[in-house]
Amino acid sequence: MFIKKLENIFIILAAIFGLIFLFATPYNGVADEETHMMRSCEVADGIFYNFKNSQPPKAEKCDYFIQKDLYLRRPESNFHNTSGYSPVLYTFSSIGLNIGKHWDNGIVMFYLARLLNLIVWITLTALAIKITPVFKYPFFFTALLPMNIFEGMSLSADSLNNGFTFLFFAYIFKLIYEKTELSKKSLSILSLMSIFSAFLKGAIYPVFLFFFLPIKRHKALFCSLCIIITLAVMFLVSANAPVFTNPDPNCNVEYNKFLLTHNPFDFLYKFGVRIATGIPWYTASCIGILGWLNINLSGIYIITVLVFLGQFIVFPEKKVTDAQRITAFIIFAGYTTLMHIYYYIIWNAPAYHKILGIQGRYFIPLLPLLFISFTRNKTEVSATFQKNYKIFIIIYITTILIYSSFVLLKHYQYPFTEFIYKIML
Repeated sequence: MFIKKLENIFIILAAIFGLIFLFATPYNGVADEETHMMRSCEVADGIFYNFKNSQPPKAEKCDYFIQKDLYLRRPESNFHNTSGYSPVLYTFSSIGLNIGKHWDNGIVMFYLARLLNLIVWITLTALAIKITPVFKYPFFFTALLPMNIFEGMSLSADSLNNGFTFLFFAYIFKLIYEKTELSKKSLSILSLMSIFSAFLKGAIYPVFLFFFLPIKRHKALFCSLCIIITLAVMFLVSANAPVFTNPDPNCNVEYNKFLLTHNPFDFLYKFGVRIATGIPWYTASCIGILGWLNINLSGIYIITVLVFLGQFIVFPEKKVTDAQRITAFIIFAGYTTLMHIYYYIIWNAPAYHKILGIQGRYFIPLLPLLFISFTRNKTEVSATFQKNYKIFIIIYITTILIYSSFVLLKHYQYPFTEFIYKIML
C-alpha cells in the first residue's frame, strides 16, 4: 500500500506542513530571505554573478515587480550577503519567478518561487529515503525537523542544498551497503553528483566516503580524482565569488587572517569557548528556531534529541564498520572546524570572546555523517519494540510539526495565517 512506504509518509507530511509553513510565513519571514530573493531575481534575469560595486540591475522585469509589489530595495552597492552564492542554488526559485512574471505581480512570483523550491526539496528528499538501504528512519526524522521544512519551503539556498546533499548521501549509502560491483552508470552518476555538489554549499563532503565504495579496479585512482576535481571546481567557483563580511567596523578580515597564522591560540581559545557553550544553541537552531531566529519552539529540543539518538539503539545497522564510523566523525569534525575558521576570519572582532555567526541549520546537510558515527551493530530490543518505535517516531514528528505550525501561525498574523489558523482549528 502507498501509506506503508516511508518515503510516501514523508511526502504527505512534508507537503502538508510545508504548505502551512509556506503560507503562514510572510515574505522575508525566513532569515535572510530578502537577500535570497535578490539573488533569485538576479539569476531569473540572467545575472548569474553579482560582484561588489557592480551596477544594480535596472528595469529588469523580475526586479521591477518585486520592488513594486514587495517593496524590496537593493543596497546602493548592489552587494548583499548572498551575492557570492552560486547561481545553481537558485535554479528552481528563479524558474518560479520567471513563471510568475506572466501574472505581472511580485507577490505571485514570490509564492511560486517558494512553491517550486518546496516541490524540488520534497522530491529530492523522498528519493533519498526511498533508495537508501540504511538509516531510513533517521533520514525521515531529520528531513521532517521543523527547521529543515522551514528552509525547504523558503527561497533560501538551503532548500536545494539540503535536499541534494541528503540524496547524495543516500546514493552513496546504497552503493556502499548493497555491496555490489559498481557499474559504469553508477560511476558516471557519482562523478556528476560530485561535480554538481561543488556548485552548492557544504555538499561536497559525501565525496570523502567514496573510498568505501565496492570498486575492484582502480579504486584509489577514481576516488582521488573525484575528490581533486570536486575541490578544484569548488575552489574555482568560490575564488571568483565575493564574500560578505561582518559589517561591524571593528572586524578586519586581513587582521584576522594574520592573527590565525601568527597567533593560532586565539582561534583555538575562541573555538573551544564556542563549542563548549554553543552546543545547546547549535542543537536548538538545527531542530528549529524559526523566523529570524526569534520563534522558539520551547519544550521540544531535549526530547527531540533523545528520540533522534534512540533510533541508533533501536535500529542497528550491522553493515557499518568501525572504519566508516571513524571516517564519518572525522569528516564531520573537519567540517565543523573549517566552518569555525571561516567565520573567525570573516566575522571575528577583537571584542568577541567566541566565534559568532554560525547557526545550527548549517549542520543539517551533514547529519547523515552522524548516522554512521552513532549507529550500533547489535540488536538490543525486540522486533515488536522496533515496530512500536517506528510508529512512535511518525507520531512524534507529526506532533511537533503541528505544534510548530501553531507557534508560527500565532507569531505571524496576516491574512494567509488567519485563514490557515481557522482551518486547523
